Amino acid sequence: MKDLRLNGLLIEARPKNHTFDQNFTDRVMDSVQPSAIFTKQIRKMNINKKETFIMKLRHLPKFAIFAFAIAALAITGGTTYAVYKVLWEHPSVTVNEPTTNQFGRTQVIASFENCTNKSAETTFEIKRGSTLDPSEIGKILQARCELDALRDWSGANKSPKGPNPSIQQAEGTSSGTMTMVSSVASKVVSLDATSLTLTGDEYNTPKEPLALSSPTEYIADNHQVDKDQIKPGDTVLYVHNLSYEFVTKKTDAGYNTSSHNTKDIVTHVVKVDLPFEYYGPGKQNQIAEREPCDNNPQDSCVQTAAIDLYEDYSGGIQGFDDPANVTKEYRQIQGIITEHNGATVKIKSSSGRIFTITTPSDIISSFNQTRSAEYNGVTVAPGDLLMVRYIVDKTDDGLILKGSQINSVNVALNMIQKGDPLQKY
Repeated sequence: MKDLRLNGLLIEARPKNHTFDQNFTDRVMDSVQPSAIFTKQIRKMNINKKETFIMKLRHLPKFAIFAFAIAALAITGGTTYAVYKVLWEHPSVTVNEPTTNQFGRTQVIASFENCTNKSAETTFEIKRGSTLDPSEIGKILQARCELDALRDWSGANKSPKGPNPSIQQAEGTSSGTMTMVSSVASKVVSLDATSLTLTGDEYNTPKEPLALSSPTEYIADNHQVDKDQIKPGDTVLYVHNLSYEFVTKKTDAGYNTSSHNTKDIVTHVVKVDLPFEYYGPGKQNQIAEREPCDNNPQDSCVQTAAIDLYEDYSGGIQGFDDPANVTKEYRQIQGIITEHNGATVKIKSSSGRIFTITTPSDIISSFNQTRSAEYNGVTVAPGDLLMVRYIVDKTDDGLILKGSQINSVNVALNMIQKGDPLQKY
């Protein structure tokens, strides 16, 4: 019976992707049998039978005792494999020493491992007016990678399950579900079998306790744990399934679909290591990524919020599947305004190239006179950073751009928290 129980534990502990290998089994059994014979021979020898198992262990080297303990745990803990199975690869970030770039901002180059959608080396800079210490950039990027890993593992990056409300062409009601990860991390105030109370982010942490249930699972160090391993003061993210309902009605203008949430179920509470601030916009939005501009690799473009000054996609990107457009390409450029003269503006890119952009009207003066008040009085002037998207022939250097070539022109913003006043980048 003892052998049968041991076999059962070994079978239970095997990896889920285990496949049967008769040759391997035969080799193992061949090696075990001589040991069994040797054991019988030892019993016939004149050995002190009062020597205990613990006494025998004392004669083994420490590393052997440790290895034996690990092996015993693997055999006797039939559910150990399931409990300590790593749910996703833990990302890591390495950041080099900070430098000052040509724009006068502190800049670092970060390297990533097991981080979604991040290249081997990526450049980040601290935004103007930031209170961030450069040593914090690595923690911010680590938190960003952890959020992305959790979204991938939970399925939050996948399309919602349910109908597409934009194509509903009949009256009626339909429903769907969406898996989501909390937009920020928060600090645990209290946690029991039925509720989770959080504090932390002023704008995004739930004000009311979250409802928990017996199916709710708990995760720490990338594996499933018992609920009591998450305590007040810990930093957590949570995964939840949001159910919604669509109601489609026919109107004089066609079909109109409205939606509302019907149920929000927390499926996982995930303990993370860093303080909650590093997962939220208060820290995350103090740095900006710089990457090569689309089809202008000699220049860098910063990823940040912006205000649109001009848009015209009527002759733009939609027609790129047309064989007639094989000689054209979409490009992106950013540059500091050096001159503004009516409908024409000149910008200097990060590589030092000068771009001359002419739009159908004076978009800068128009914004300053009619739209500035909508954006806390922000005006556009020389020294500001413009972001331009355009289409040109592949053989064109693209330095002189006319209105028909330009898809959009935006002025870059320096945003951190929701309640902060708007600032230009």
